[in-house]
Amino acid sequence: MPYSGLSTSGEAERDAESLLEEVLKLKSLLSTKREQIATLRTVLKANKQVDHSTHWLHCAVTFFLIILHCFSVVTGYLHKWEIGLIQLDL
Repeated sequence: MPYSGLSTSGEAERDAESLLEEVLKLKSLLSTKREQIATLRTVLKANKQVDHSTHWLHCAVTFFLIILHCFSVVTGYLHKWEIGLIQLDL
């Protein structure tokens, strides 16, 4: 029997079922990927907040050390912590 290019209704049904199954798998995969993206965004935001907090803490400590150093320069008094920093070459 020559190939006519047309499929039988049974073949069409199987093709439709196969395509529907593939669509459902892809929708499930898309849903999973969206959940993963949402989770990654949450983690990135949390990391950014931690980095921001750490940065401000570092700035505050640095400022405090500068103030203490200025005080020691003005008073001529060398604190124990400064001796330690000098020995560490900081």
